This record gives sequence, C-alpha cells and structure tokens, in this order.
Amino acid sequence: MGGPDNLRGIEYQISYTVYRVVAALISDPRNVIGFEVESLDNGAEDLNIHYEDGRIERIQIKKRDESYQWLPSGLKPVLKRFVENQKPTDDFVFVTNAPGNADLRILKEKIASGMKLDSQMLKKFTAGGLTQRNVSKILRRTAIYTRAFSSDDDTQPGKVLREKAKQILSTPPYWLAGDLDDAFNAIWTYVYDVPFKHAP
Repeated sequence: MGGPDNLRGIEYQISYTVYRVVAALISDPRNVIGFEVESLDNGAEDLNIHYEDGRIERIQIKKRDESYQWLPSGLKPVLKRFVENQKPTDDFVFVTNAPGNADLRILKEKIASGMKLDSQMLKKFTAGGLTQRNVSKILRRTAIYTRAFSSDDDTQPGKVLREKAKQILSTPPYWLAGDLDDAFNAIWTYVYDVPFKHAP
C-alpha cells in the first residue's frame, strides 16, 4: 500500500487508536495504565493497551479497500506476529474495515462461541514456522473484528471513528474548554507524531 492508500490506512489506524484511548479512559480509567503506539522500530503492535494487572491488549489495525476480502493467507502473518510477541497474559485484537471470506467468518463464529478449532481450520491460518497448537492458543485469546467502523466515504476511512471519538469527548467525564474538533485534531496529531518522537 503506497501513496494515497497509505495515507488512508494511517488515517483509519490513528482514528481507531484515538477512539480506543478516549473510550478506555472512560470505561476502565483505574485499570488502564498506559498506551503504546506503533514505533518505527516495529517493537509494538499498532496499538498496545497496558493494564494494571500486567495484561497487554495487543491490537493490529488494518485498513483495506472495501472491495478487499481478508483470506486466511492475509491473517497468517498477523497471527504469527501475535505468537512471536506474546506473554501468557496478553490478549489480541485484529480490527479491519474490510470483510473476511467464508473461512474467516467461520473462524470468528467459532472463536466467539468458544467452539473447538479443528485441524483443518487451523491449517488454513497457520504460517510457516508455527504449529497449529501455537495458533490455536493465540486464537483463543484473540478477538477478530471485520467491517469495523466502515466509512461510507472511501476518501475518509476514519470518518465513523472520528465521530465516535468526538461523541465520547463531548460527554462527561470529559469537559472541553475549547472546540470539539480542535480537541480531537490535537489528540489525533499527538498520536500520529508519537512514533517519530521515539525514533531510534
């Protein structure tokens, strides 16, 4: 993904991050102790949320064109990264604006209902160098969201996320002395700049 597509992908990723940050500070303010945004040295997921009990919610955020459909082959590297970066108490999230194919829809249903993942299903999502057992363990701790916060405007993939974040910012316990759009844009810019400020 390059050029305008890359910029749209960044907009979706940063807007999702802002949404999760402002939402977490309302829903779980005493338990959330920190946020880690993707760094240029690739040491973090797109977003890591750190909790007081030591848990880390590791989130991969992927924007794709609406015509794109996620296949098992596209999810394999994401799951491999989760396996390689995990700690026993970590949880994982994969969020995308694009739909998944039939295999991914079945996988999501099985994960959500706690059903056992059979060998045939696991084989489709297991990348080279991993065992089906590794992938099965990770999938039990993974939430998969497809068509998440999809915008009706392809030029503004973060549109729905921006509106949701601004809705949260405009309600208690948040209190803004200034303009809502200015507040959102300031948070968005801060999140966007974080990786550059911590570059090696």
